[in-house]
Amino acid sequence: MIGAKQTMTNMNNHATALQEEVRPAQFVLDDFKRMMESLTMCIILHDANTKSILWANQSACDVL
Repeated sequence: MIGAKQTMTNMNNHATALQEEVRPAQFVLDDFKRMMESLTMCIILHDANTKSILWANQSACDVL
């Protein structure tokens, strides 16, 4: 029979192992670009002074 102290030690070891296995997702520039391109809403990036369009996703290009 396992004592309460041993049970707590086992639970702590298991929790530590789970924490080590879980890694936060990495969101990189390529992911952002893919997300912007896949949106169905129009995204247009323009120069503040000239109002020239610098970039537009495919949805915006379809509308323009």
